[in-house]
Amino acid sequence: MNQSTVHPNTTDESCQ
Repeated sequence: MNQSTVHPNTTDESCQ
């Protein structure tokens, strides 16, 4: 995934 997004912490993998 994109860990360059403006998500909280996690590396987007948990948000996706």
